[in-house]
Formats: sequence, C-alpha cells, structure tokens
Amino acid sequence: MQTQLIWLSFRRTLWPALLLGGLAVCWVLWSGRLEARSELASWSSAPGVLRYTVWMTGLLVAGPLIIGRATAIGHRLSGTDAAWCASRPASRLLVLSSSWAGAALAACACVFLLAAAAELGAGEEERSALQPVGPAQLAPLVGSGSGLVSWELQAPADEDADILRLPVGLIATGGPSANIRARLTRTESGEAIERELIIATKRPIEIGLPAGEGPLLLELERVGEGALVLVPAARAEWWRVMKNASSASWILLYLCAIASCTLLAWALSLGVWMRPAAATALVLASGVALWFSSNSVGGWGSVMEQVAGGDVPGAPTLHGAVLAITSTLLGASLGWWGLRQGARS
Repeated sequence: MQTQLIWLSFRRTLWPALLLGGLAVCWVLWSGRLEARSELASWSSAPGVLRYTVWMTGLLVAGPLIIGRATAIGHRLSGTDAAWCASRPASRLLVLSSSWAGAALAACACVFLLAAAAELGAGEEERSALQPVGPAQLAPLVGSGSGLVSWELQAPADEDADILRLPVGLIATGGPSANIRARLTRTESGEAIERELIIATKRPIEIGLPAGEGPLLLELERVGEGALVLVPAARAEWWRVMKNASSASWILLYLCAIASCTLLAWALSLGVWMRPAAATALVLASGVALWFSSNSVGGWGSVMEQVAGGDVPGAPTLHGAVLAITSTLLGASLGWWGLRQGARS
C-alpha cells in the first residue's frame, strides 16, 4: 500500500461527506430536541425513532457523496492521473488498492461518527430491545373452533430466545381494530403464558416463552367483534431480549463498514470504465436494489424498520461477510483490468 495515495484518497472522499452529512445530522438532533419538548410530538423522543432518523439522514446524505467521490477518483486514475501513475514504480493494482483503502477508511470514519451521533443523540433513555434469533416453524392444527386458530411448534434451538413474534395484518370489515387473546402453552407440562392485546396497525403479536421444555401450542382467539386478522404463519420468528438498545448502532456500524468497502470497490472500478455520473448512478441503483432485497447480502429496508421500532438487527453472519469480501474482490479486479487496458470514457 502507498501511504501517500491512501491519505490523498481519504481526504478527497471524507471532507464533502463529513461536512454536508454532519450538518444534516446536527439539524436532525437539534430538531429532535425541540420536538421532544412538544406534547404533540412526544413520540420523537423515543430512542428507536431518533436513532433511526440519525442513521437514515447520515446514509442518505453522506452515502451518495462518498460513492460519487470514489467514482471521480477512479475516473482520474484512468484519465488525468494516468500518466502520473504510469511513471510511478508502484503497480496499477497497488495504486488502485491504495485509492480504495483511502476511500474505505473515509467511509468507515463517517459511519463511526454517525454511530456516535446516534447514540449520543438517543441519550440515557434506553430500554430493553429485541433481536431476532431465528424463524419459528408453525404447523396449523385442524378442527379449531370459530374465532380460534391453533398451531404446533417446536421449542427454539437458541437458548436465549424468549419471545415469539408473529406479524399480523388486518381487514377492516367489522371495525378498524381487533382484540386478540394469544396463549402459548407447553404441551408436556401445561405451563402457559396468555396475553390479550388490541391490534390496530401492523404491530406484531409478541408473547413470552413459558417455562419448561418440549414442543409448544400457540392459540389465537379474536375476542368480540372487530376487524379480521390475517396471520402469515411462515413469518413467525423467535426473538431475544437485549439489555442495551445501543447494540443496534454497533451492529449497523459493522454492516455499513462491510457494505461501504464493497460498494466503493465497485464505484472506484466503474469510474475507471465510465464517466463519474454514470458510474455513481449505477452504484446507487445497486444500493437501492440491496435496500429492498431480502437475502443475506441486502435487506437493509427491514433492518432499518427494526431500528425504528427500537429493536436490534439480527447478528451479522459469516455467510454475508464472505459474500461481501468476494464481491469486493470482483469489483477491484474489474478496475485493475480497466487500468491495464487503459480504459477511457
């Protein structure tokens, strides 16, 4: 690695994103403090909402700027800086990797400051948060009575799992809401936990895990009149209680750092082959696709929904890290090939 090139790429990438992104985040924190004093907007003081707002603002403002600077650096390496790079003793791969390292360090620095701002802005008003640990396989039982549906399910494999979360939907035929009585029972010991709640939005049903071991029986019953409740049983999940909600920002810090390294490798390499505006648009379009996807590489939309609800995203997986590293190497290879071919746009 060339230290001078790393530092040059770092400075070119960091300052625009840090300046504009920092101003946007400061405005969000200042507005949040003002709204927290208003009785009409007391919800804005919730740690989950403020943390989500800070992260979304930082990503939407600083993210495109960092990617745009990376594509501009790649374009300069194949254009105005090509003669200078050719006269250096360093190889083209070393020049490209040093430039990528500087841009990646700048992105990681911005993400770290974003995480710190989110946690400092959330303040000391922390509460317990939930984190997903795995799916719950529900097997429907036949013969349930009117207004009562039942499922069988196995005990969670993870010992830390202690909450069953079941997303629901509503068909407002008999009213805008419905009263639901949920009961989770150990079929062997008979230990049970029962909860009654009002479903008026997309709020999921959450019920604790009763003591004991062995398979479980889940029963849902609509109490009285109201809307029809739709239960997509395939989306049931086991969750665990996290003592500190700030874990959300540190998981996001890791995920953003991995995603930044991958996207910047492709941004730098595409900048070698095409104009910065076109390369930036292509990388941002890929980022939008990852945001709305649901596989282990993307799914950022669902992650941020969890953060907004005060929950903690699922723990990073080795599979996702391997895919990110592989994609980073493929992107860097494209840029190295373009420099060897003397790509021009």
